[in-house]
Amino acid sequence: KRQIHSLGILKILTIPMESFLITLSFDQKFKTMDSMSGQVAFEDANPCGVVFGGCAWDEQCQDAVVADEKGNVGFYNVYTETCVSWKNVIEEPITQIHYETAARRLLLLSPHCLRVYDVVRSIKFTDLTGHEGPVVAVTSKQTPQGGILFTAAMDNTIRLWDAETLESIKVLKEKKHEVTAMVYLPQSNVIITGHENSELKMWSVDCPVEANLRTVSGQSAHSNTISA
Repeated sequence: KRQIHSLGILKILTIPMESFLITLSFDQKFKTMDSMSGQVAFEDANPCGVVFGGCAWDEQCQDAVVADEKGNVGFYNVYTETCVSWKNVIEEPITQIHYETAARRLLLLSPHCLRVYDVVRSIKFTDLTGHEGPVVAVTSKQTPQGGILFTAAMDNTIRLWDAETLESIKVLKEKKHEVTAMVYLPQSNVIITGHENSELKMWSVDCPVEANLRTVSGQSAHSNTISA
């Protein structure tokens, strides 16, 4: 006999082709162990501090797929001993999971529903760095040369980004009042920003021109902070 977990074992999944077992326990851990020697090859504790409720195996990528009581799903590669992905997908406990390797489809069973997800791998994510304050608005436009992203932030800047290279290509700076909202008008090719002092401002994308927008009487259109 050999103690694998400190508390009772909840589920066991056998992987015959790899000669190991995956175990889930009430100690909030999952472990993979060699079925011949009984040695633990890899283990990890639930980062959310709850019990894992289901497990499956992706034989193509050699990942253990686990799910828990808070609706989280994790993909762990047992050979590199790394967490490939961890994501909260639903707001209720996941009691069982099944992974169809050929179709790359994940089935999640919860107390009230069976959900089916397509698993897409090798998607690259990039952080766009440049703003020094919270981003309040994001929009985009398409051009013959490619896409452009617009972001506005409370650091009082509006940034334009190349959608392909994800590089900042232009920065518009508001000198006085905090930017709190933004929209892009494609027909006019201008950006409209709202500000914490109730002002509206129009910015030209093509040339360094900006103007405050007011009513015909010369007053601000709003009396309070403009939000999206």
